[in-house]
Amino acid sequence: ILGLSELTTRDSFPKNYKAMLDSLAKQGITDIKQQDLIIQNIVDLCQKKVIDEKAFKLFCKQIKKNKLTQDETNYLKELQERLFQSDMNSLCRRYPEAHKEAENLINQGLLTIDDVVNHMGF
Repeated sequence: ILGLSELTTRDSFPKNYKAMLDSLAKQGITDIKQQDLIIQNIVDLCQKKVIDEKAFKLFCKQIKKNKLTQDETNYLKELQERLFQSDMNSLCRRYPEAHKEAENLINQGLLTIDDVVNHMGF
């Protein structure tokens, strides 16, 4: 969309992007780089959740500075290997759900990963 060779947040989900930008602007965040960073961080977190709920919980555990067990670390490594071998199109079909959740979180004023993790009860 922006003529860049690198995919941007807007390239990933143009339907939700405008709504998220509007929400951030209403909350007083108008710097484009800051808006994009917030959106990308929240979307990335929500995408992790729709890809694998257990891995998402482990990621939240790490955010809270809790040490993972060896089994948990192994699980994340195995998941990463499975994802590299998986069909990306099938994964991307789950992303609209993540984008809608990200939009709802941003509308609630949850703008950082810590805010979202705390809101989700971790």
